[in-house]
Amino acid sequence: MLYNIRQRSKGKMKIELAELMEDRAAAAANPKLAAYIFAGRSFTTATWLVATGSLAAGMGIACLMGVNNLKEFSGKMREYAQAVLPFLRRTDATSDARFDPDTVEFLREVAADLKREREEGPWRETGGHAIIGQGLRNTLWGKDKEPQR
Repeated sequence: MLYNIRQRSKGKMKIELAELMEDRAAAAANPKLAAYIFAGRSFTTATWLVATGSLAAGMGIACLMGVNNLKEFSGKMREYAQAVLPFLRRTDATSDARFDPDTVEFLREVAADLKREREEGPWRETGGHAIIGQGLRNTLWGKDKEPQR
């Protein structure tokens, strides 16, 4: 038997897949396949354990909260989260009013520029833009200096 196992591990004797799956000695003859089978079984077991544990934890919490369906559970968890973590809030349609108006205006301009680039293609610098841009660079960084990048 040891001779057969050595020959099979060297690849000199072929083993049928059904034999590998059923016979432990045959599976041991091919260590690579045995490792794959072990890993597959381990992942399957771990998946079942995590799924069962998560389901049990969810059902236990739902039972303690006294809810019967997912809608009630979601409502009670939202109330609990708002009570415990008040700094987490949902945004609404007027949430832009809380931001600095200049920042909101800048972001809207950026969005409009991106939309224009998608429709018209990339932006091209005209002669007027180049003159204004060069003047701005000279004002900010001096005539001989380039901006640091």
